[in-house]
Amino acid sequence: MIVFDVSSQDTFEAVEKWKQDVNEKVFLPDGNPVPCILVANKIDLRNDVNMNQIAEYAEKNGYIGLVETSALTNQNVASAFQMVTDHVMKDSKHVLKKEIDEDYGLPLSMEKTSAPPQSENYCCGGVTSRY
Repeated sequence: MIVFDVSSQDTFEAVEKWKQDVNEKVFLPDGNPVPCILVANKIDLRNDVNMNQIAEYAEKNGYIGLVETSALTNQNVASAFQMVTDHVMKDSKHVLKKEIDEDYGLPLSMEKTSAPPQSENYCCGGVTSRY
């Protein structure tokens, strides 16, 4: 997440440097930059930035989304984290499956499965006991 203050044009002007910093220092296992969302915070205050300009900037610069938030009122804060989580989970299913298939040749399903069958010998997360 790259967060700037909508009541301060200076913080928006610093966004490009912050994103460049992230892109230079953090990478995905395949070498690509880490996906980022742009968070426009303090929307409860006066707005010194043009949100249409911000949206165009976010799209042009490879952000996975733009969220307007207020930490003070808690508006859209959870939505910002949910957007990141959804993106990571969607991508990690593909990456994890690919890595396991390549490393072990095993098929992987990230779908929810049913619990293992219970028996009188079943205990403690799958460890069986005979006494």
